Amino acid sequence: MRDVGYITEAAYDTLIQSALNLDPSQDQKKVAPYFTEYIRLQLNKLQDSLDVNVYEDGLRVYTTLDSRIQHFMESQNTMQYLMITPLFWVLHLTRTILLSCIIFIILPLLLLLALVGWVKILILLYFMEVCWKQLRI
Repeated sequence: MRDVGYITEAAYDTLIQSALNLDPSQDQKKVAPYFTEYIRLQLNKLQDSLDVNVYEDGLRVYTTLDSRIQHFMESQNTMQYLMITPLFWVLHLTRTILLSCIIFIILPLLLLLALVGWVKILILLYFMEVCWKQLRI
């Protein structure tokens, strides 16, 4: 601004000495920061071909983003999330309980039945062997 005559040299010296009082937490409160970051990156790519400096030439950038609609959509997204979350947990817990039943109740029972079946077969083989020995004597 000093170079093009908008402010005097004295005003420039005074302003250059003053603190900016920037608050980085304000960046988190911006509407659609991902969109603005995308626009910034696109402008950085174009600045050489446009022969401008994006940060120093005082450009005004107009986009199709309507902050009112963006805020409304983000609030609706939050409402949907709050409505869907309990349903998710109900389904997740139901699935977890069913899997737990299969793993800790049904599979051990099947294993036990299989072992009992093998025990029956072993007992039957033992009696057959005893009977065979009795027949041979």
